[in-house]
Amino acid sequence: MIRNHLTFSTLLKTKIDKKFGKSIKTHKDIELLQVFILQDTGVHLGFNTLRRFLGKLKGTKPNAKTLNAISQYLGYKNHIALDKYRLKDEDWKAWRDVNKMQSLPRIDQRNINRLMDLKLNNKDYYLFLSTVMKSAIHQRNVEKMNDVLSADKLFDLEYQLILRVSILVSFQFRVLCEEEYLQWSSLARHQSFRSHFAYQFVDYSHLNGYYGFLLEKCEYYETQPDEILFLKLMNSYRRFLLGGKLEVVIQEKISMDIHPTLLGRYYGHRLLTCSDYELDEIFNMTLSSAKNSTSIMSFFLEIFPQLFLLKRLDYVSKIIRYFYERLFDASEWHHSTEEGIYLLGKSLVDISESNFKAAKASLSLFNISKTSESHQDYYNLFFLLAQYHFEKLNPQPDTVRMIEIEIEYDEIVTRTGLVSFGGSFMKDYFIDVVR
Repeated sequence: MIRNHLTFSTLLKTKIDKKFGKSIKTHKDIELLQVFILQDTGVHLGFNTLRRFLGKLKGTKPNAKTLNAISQYLGYKNHIALDKYRLKDEDWKAWRDVNKMQSLPRIDQRNINRLMDLKLNNKDYYLFLSTVMKSAIHQRNVEKMNDVLSADKLFDLEYQLILRVSILVSFQFRVLCEEEYLQWSSLARHQSFRSHFAYQFVDYSHLNGYYGFLLEKCEYYETQPDEILFLKLMNSYRRFLLGGKLEVVIQEKISMDIHPTLLGRYYGHRLLTCSDYELDEIFNMTLSSAKNSTSIMSFFLEIFPQLFLLKRLDYVSKIIRYFYERLFDASEWHHSTEEGIYLLGKSLVDISESNFKAAKASLSLFNISKTSESHQDYYNLFFLLAQYHFEKLNPQPDTVRMIEIEIEYDEIVTRTGLVSFGGSFMKDYFIDVVR
């Protein structure tokens, strides 16, 4: 069915205008149109049917017979063929306008209106929006990016679409060099930037780059309690991973209504920052909160990595035993990032228990290329750690593979600046791990 009847009517009137040398206005014009359609298609359309179609008379949506007859009169096989042509033409016009916006130094209200029109009428809108924003970064044009971010309504999209925009634009942010970060700090004042970029694409691979810099700037502007908690936790964890001191974040009252991933991130932080004698108490609190969580899968997503860093595989083992059916139910895995972290947890526990057959099975299922781009380097460090000790503790170790793993692991630590993984952390991991 034609998705935009007004556009279809315009096509018809344009053809009639060319044939008559004027637009259809009078009853006599419509009667003549009846004759032409009958002559060209053999189909008789009623006078009032044409009046309704042309907007001269209030009426209902045209049926298939009317649409097909008019399309055939225009020279197409049927209305589906015409719609395909129309949409192809509209896509061309959309990309033409977006390409114009790419070359502009600023985005004005007219451009915003055009983007809004595309948002309402084109399924590829997320690509158009991403393209305009990426052009601003490519041009190093902060004002242009601010123009787009100031129009909050452009970002009113369903979750999966705004996530695509976030990923595509964040990839472009990665080309910025350190000397350029300061000039982009003004982006943090926009709620649209914070909500749809800083909080959507948590770029662990660039905590020592553009993402970490802008994340700290976001703290100056954020006013929402949940987002403030997210920023405090992420900025503290960032400083720790980059070799700094962990800053303790304690929330006097933690609501179970907050997103389960944020709730899990909070308890993971508490486990990482509490004293040794508090660990069991905090872990029991974590398990209690997990039982009441709306999503076990999301809740433990940020807890597992922090337990890996603590070398508390005994806690990981308990979580797997208590929640095995829910954590390893593949039908509940929403994306490979969830799947990956739980497979890594299982493999590390199996290696610590010398259960190499089970560890091999888990490691073989882990696919780093399917993990979210924002987590790939971060998760790969844990994956390489597990692979290294699978070989090291195996009765028949592959020493050549161990050397290859060391080289790859050190390269990621150097490139990302995640120095908490450096030194002897990987090689000596199982020396003092709690099993």
